[in-house]
Amino acid sequence: MMTDNIVWMDFNDAPEQGIAVRESFDAQDLKTQLIGRLPEALACLFPNGKTRSNQFFIGDLQGNTGKSLVVDLQGQKAGMWIDFATNSGSRYFCESLFWASQPKQAAKT
Repeated sequence: MMTDNIVWMDFNDAPEQGIAVRESFDAQDLKTQLIGRLPEALACLFPNGKTRSNQFFIGDLQGNTGKSLVVDLQGQKAGMWIDFATNSGSRYFCESLFWASQPKQAAKT
């Protein structure tokens, strides 16, 4: 047997990494923080998107290249979006855009 070459590492006694875990989140605080990072968040969700002026453009919620879906990046309308191709959108911030972009899972019966 070749057990002589195996090195076992035990990380159970590693010191805390300093990651704070919050018991609950304030929705308004979360929204404010996300709006502050909206260009980065959208670029992560939709890498084919383009930023022009104060708007982010993408083809659709599946992330295809295009410009029919527009997200406002600044001002009172920051996070609001509309897809002119499907006439869908939301005045309720960007969280709906995030959830709409996620793959749909089949309902379990």
